[in-house]
Amino acid sequence: MSAGEDETCSSSGVAMKASNDAHCPQHVLEFLDQKFAWKVESIVAVPSAQQYVWILQIIQPNTDGQEDNSRANNVESSNGWRDMSHSALEMGTSQVVIRMWRGSARWWNLNSSKDEPVSLLELARAEVAGYRMAHDILTIDSSPMMLHQPQVLYFSHDTNHEVSHPYLAPWAMFSYVGATSQHYTPSKNGTHWRCDNGTFAATMIKTRHEFGFHEPHPRHGRVCTEHSLAYGKKLLRTILFPIHHWFFQLHGLRNKTNNDGGQSEHRNEHVLHDLGMYPTMNHPKDGGARPRRYIDMIHLYEEALQRISQISHGYNIIDSKLDKVIQLLGPCLERLRLDAKNHGLEEEDEQKQTIPSVLCHLDLQPQNLIFKRALDPPEDDTIPEVASVLDWEEAAFCDPRFELLL
Repeated sequence: MSAGEDETCSSSGVAMKASNDAHCPQHVLEFLDQKFAWKVESIVAVPSAQQYVWILQIIQPNTDGQEDNSRANNVESSNGWRDMSHSALEMGTSQVVIRMWRGSARWWNLNSSKDEPVSLLELARAEVAGYRMAHDILTIDSSPMMLHQPQVLYFSHDTNHEVSHPYLAPWAMFSYVGATSQHYTPSKNGTHWRCDNGTFAATMIKTRHEFGFHEPHPRHGRVCTEHSLAYGKKLLRTILFPIHHWFFQLHGLRNKTNNDGGQSEHRNEHVLHDLGMYPTMNHPKDGGARPRRYIDMIHLYEEALQRISQISHGYNIIDSKLDKVIQLLGPCLERLRLDAKNHGLEEEDEQKQTIPSVLCHLDLQPQNLIFKRALDPPEDDTIPEVASVLDWEEAAFCDPRFELLL
């Protein structure tokens, strides 16, 4: 390790090398200084395929200095930004995370099936929307399963403020919830947990060179077979059920309000519009955006099976594993079609979609989560508890069964 570098942890808890000269763009650093009177002490670059990611150590404004204090007062305080940022810096031990979307970024899962080309800004807005909704839903003090979700502190292309650099790549600032945050400091927060530090994901390492990676990176969701059921149940309990419950309640409240002749919208519900699949009065059914439904999911898998089969037969690929996948997918799709038919889900009528759409992450692999372990661990501590859900780049507003099948 060269001089000027030391070991630190990324937002996902994985040990990274820190360097004072990591290349966070100058216009971002100048913006933080001019807008919020923040000085950056050090920067850690964190490898990412879809984004540039940096962890910044912030020197907070000197309240005794008139110049710094004057500039700090220019911070947009109408939405409580100063209180929010102060709390975020305190819990993050004066660290924040900057994410800037790469020009090569793209969707890989459900959203990739959109017919029209997707701009980089559309990808960024969708991910920010996912982070904002997840923070609202999963960060509930009264919940015994409360997660430490990153909070969006600033987004460069929000519509509620002037865009400082409209022609540059979109970027966002998040609260830091990693291993060195106060979420894992017993003397500060009375916690009974320690950050897993990436050890669980590290059991699934292989060298990947696709998608821009040139270093060992956790494999694609390869939780070993004997632990996969326990892992899936943990995700259901700590992530999916709370999100689904929140949207089911919202759906019931909206129906009741509409029946009473009123209108209802959660304070952050408008961000779902940025996912590009949300029905509103401005987007009629005959041409506007709407959530992906159960029958859409079946069509999507049918298209995928057709493409795989064409590739296999067209190029005369001899692969026993691929053949087995094709043989398994056919009967599975038949069961899904039968289920849709039995429940009347083949209809196009939105009113017959009895299960409300929800926010789906669609990429809940171990490397996209931060895990925690009890300081006094139980006898079976193989699967750690989920602490935070990161990387909402594939976030979509759709039928909850999308998430369950993925």
